[in-house]
Amino acid sequence: MRAPGQAALREGTDPVTIPACSGGIEMRAAVLLSVLLMAGAVDAAPHREAERIMIDKSDRTLTILFEGGNAVTLRGVRFGPNWNRGPKRQRGDRKTPEGEYRVLEHRTSRAGYPDVTYLPALYLDYPNKRDVEASAELGVDPGDAIMIHGPHPDVPERVLAWRGDWTDGCAALSAAQIEYVMRFTREGTPVTIQP
Repeated sequence: MRAPGQAALREGTDPVTIPACSGGIEMRAAVLLSVLLMAGAVDAAPHREAERIMIDKSDRTLTILFEGGNAVTLRGVRFGPNWNRGPKRQRGDRKTPEGEYRVLEHRTSRAGYPDVTYLPALYLDYPNKRDVEASAELGVDPGDAIMIHGPHPDVPERVLAWRGDWTDGCAALSAAQIEYVMRFTREGTPVTIQP
């Protein structure tokens, strides 16, 4: 059994941990992940699909959980600038939601969505019933369009790494990381977002 953070390897190779992606090393780690995938050192399809995605806001991690206890952890996740001020409650608060969600849509194309900025993206079922009720108690619009997505297409990743948290409440990954996550998720994959 592999330790969390280790990817499935082709037979006869040494264990490789998916590189941490945080701070100044985010771009180098994303490039390393891409090279490992292309070189075949890391098996790009160790499992059919993820059982669950766990996002830990305080640790800035996204962990893909697979059957049998296998897991791959990606680091350096970016959120809205108010991520540490509680869960998202209203449109424009730039907070990232907390709770249990599901992947609602696996979007890879602008077809039918000309105003979409971030592709590929996993759209989550935010707001769920609990979020709607919490926002209604406050008399506010809960917002929508919360995703797990890659970097802004018009801004270099190295600039986004320096900017810190920049989303409107989504969880943002590097380009290599979102491509990796997209391989193992489907519509309906459970997503847990923890404070």
